[in-house]
Amino acid sequence: MTDSADASNDETGGGSHWLRWLVLIALAIGAIAAGRKIALNSADKDFEQRLKELDAERD
Repeated sequence: MTDSADASNDETGGGSHWLRWLVLIALAIGAIAAGRKIALNSADKDFEQRLKELDAERD
């Protein structure tokens, strides 16, 4: 009977191991998405600034 008890403990531990990995992957994806959004916002601000400068020069 100890074999079946050990097997059930291994399955439970394995499940939490996979859950930990899934949480880490989800956090990594979230960090990538947030970093990408910040970079795009920064690029948009730079682009708008250059566009305003070009408009001012044109006038």
